[in-house]
Amino acid sequence: MKPAHPEAAPWSVVVLAAGLASRLGGAVPKALVPVCGEPLVGRLCRQVNALGASEIVVVTGHRAEEVEAALLATPVGPRLRFVRNPVPADSSLGWSCGIGLAAVRHPTVMVILGDTVTEDGLFVDVLADGAILALGYLDVPIDEESMKLRLVGGRPVRMGKDLGPPVAGEYSGVLVARGDGPGALREAIARHPRTTDLCVGPLNDVLAALPVTAVDCSRHRWIEIDFPADVTRMRAIFGAG
Repeated sequence: MKPAHPEAAPWSVVVLAAGLASRLGGAVPKALVPVCGEPLVGRLCRQVNALGASEIVVVTGHRAEEVEAALLATPVGPRLRFVRNPVPADSSLGWSCGIGLAAVRHPTVMVILGDTVTEDGLFVDVLADGAILALGYLDVPIDEESMKLRLVGGRPVRMGKDLGPPVAGEYSGVLVARGDGPGALREAIARHPRTTDLCVGPLNDVLAALPVTAVDCSRHRWIEIDFPADVTRMRAIFGAG
């Protein structure tokens, strides 16, 4: 049974799918890696569409025409739109996020990293939190590639791959911003160079400025796809695709 989505007002989704996927080998755009018979980002779009998203904005860049053509074949319909990062090889994930946030039409926005494979319930949990900005995280084993999240008194205060202990776990790749949250995130992104790594600097600025909450999503199956070994692990967790 699909979980009922908890957001009554219209809400937008931004899926970040502009990257080069160089660590994955580049033969197939990361957005099109098969997950249970669907392209990875197509699966994400279908999931949030079924949960009632009012619009889904996919930020494309590397091999954009190929990615967009594949996603147009997914059963999402007119809620799906594309915006392009014109310089995916020379810009950060944060820059793509800013492009996506500038394109949305609604004041509540879910931002999803396009390499995220998870269950519907994780999206529901982060959306249900209701904070001005809510970050999903998982208490899972971490390594040098993990985007780590530190909590103090239950509140997220810092994130980054280079964080030492104590850390609460790994960022899920899913956040929801509402009210002043989307604008604050866009302003933070604009203050950082276009080539700033990932979106760590802008997110840490927002963590310092706003009452951000952390949502423990550890009960949900989840993996991010960065390396060929992750594809093998994903198939073991979610089934062959």
